[in-house]
Amino acid sequence: MLHVKHNALRAILRCLDRLQPEDRQTLKAVIRDYLLPDGRRWLDAADKNGLHWLDTAEEGPDPVTLQEEAALVTTLVGTPLLHDDGWGGLLHVAAQMADAALVSELLLAVPPAAMQADSPDSGCIVICDSGRTALHEAAANTPAVAQLLLDSNPAAVMQADDYGCVPLFYARSEATAALLVAAAPAAAAVVDEDGQYALHCVAARGSAGLVRLVLAAHPPAARMADVWGRLPLHDATCLHVAELLLQAAPDCAMQPDKDGKLPLHYAVSVKQMPTVHMLLAAAPVAATICNSRGQLPLHLALRYKCTPTRLPAFQALVAATPVREAVTVLAGADNSKAALPLFAAAVGHAALSDQDWKLVPTPCASLATVLPAVHARSRAEAGQLVQRLPPAAQARLRTAAMVLAPALPAHIFDTHILPFVVV
Repeated sequence: MLHVKHNALRAILRCLDRLQPEDRQTLKAVIRDYLLPDGRRWLDAADKNGLHWLDTAEEGPDPVTLQEEAALVTTLVGTPLLHDDGWGGLLHVAAQMADAALVSELLLAVPPAAMQADSPDSGCIVICDSGRTALHEAAANTPAVAQLLLDSNPAAVMQADDYGCVPLFYARSEATAALLVAAAPAAAAVVDEDGQYALHCVAARGSAGLVRLVLAAHPPAARMADVWGRLPLHDATCLHVAELLLQAAPDCAMQPDKDGKLPLHYAVSVKQMPTVHMLLAAAPVAATICNSRGQLPLHLALRYKCTPTRLPAFQALVAATPVREAVTVLAGADNSKAALPLFAAAVGHAALSDQDWKLVPTPCASLATVLPAVHARSRAEAGQLVQRLPPAAQARLRTAAMVLAPALPAHIFDTHILPFVVV
């Protein structure tokens, strides 16, 4: 009978049901080829008692030895299988599934030497087709599997894949990242083939806890640009991450990438409105900077529908843009529905020339909200604004002027009546 060392073969058999059909056949074929070179040594199916061919062997002169079994387990663990990120061994698959029990059994079955990257027997046990180790797979999951793999091969924490990324680049949980940083703080200073640090990767995942850990391990990474000129701040996908990175490197708010895009351009493009507000507060002048295609952040904002949740950020962009440029951009927008509610922010922010007023569309209902401010600034401009109100708003305004204005002091009418009769 087969002596199953550490139950590794039974663990592999249990795992077969969790693999893709083609991978299941691959493993079974390896077992058949290895154990049945002459078709006599192992049964290829369950016998009359229901025993599987991994649980029993034919009687014969060539019983399977423990050495043969150990070699078989090593072969099985290293057999290339297709999983989500490419081809890797069964240990990669188990690590990706975050199955700590199966990983533990496989590690017990594989000879320790085979876990070293420079071992001639390592093959797909250590490396898959993209150069990723099982620890790269485990980095994206909970820390239990990562700890098992680190214990079996501590050097794997600094082993880069074909793209130059060490496992820390793939970390998705704070606990796993803390484990990897504690094992090798220098991992945070590794640069991949695109010039990116682990900080670029975790910033894009939107976890402030991850960013805090990696940033503390290598603070200079906050100022490091990749081959496209992008900083971690360009890749930040949420407000709290952007705040951490800006605190670490305040001047980065005004650093463009190779396409001339500031972090503000990126925040607008991915519709991160809280981050837009934060970056505008940190560097208002960023709203006036064009990218290499001549686009202001406001140009990028006008690609999207001006929903109530986006409106305050879009208005802040308009207010931070010189009024002539803002009105010109709004008037030339392909998406007129997005632009229309924003003219009020431009008109109410600063004085317009007669040429500028010609760019303001008619009718434009949002202008009613800034009539008091414009009226206080210039009666001539207030007249320009009223001409662009919808007919119903103009009628209400005329009625109020005829009925109430003669009976009230001008400042009372302007302050207490005017704001209500046009809206």
